[in-house]
Amino acid sequence: MPLDNAALEDLFGRLAGALEELEERDRPVFLAKLALLLAAEIGDRVRIEALIVQALRHLGPEHDGPGSGAR
Repeated sequence: MPLDNAALEDLFGRLAGALEELEERDRPVFLAKLALLLAAEIGDRVRIEALIVQALRHLGPEHDGPGSGAR
């Protein structure tokens, strides 16, 4: 079930707070672990790979093209 905007805003705040609690060097590892936990919950490899591409595209056009690392 999709989350509404209010729930997403709440989660954004919680995630931002969690990141602030960490040393800067630990943040990428935390985000990677969180992403893997969420991927395990989704359980659909094709959907997860599509979301990776979507996330890269939200960073800007330089992440869209061939060789961007997106599958």
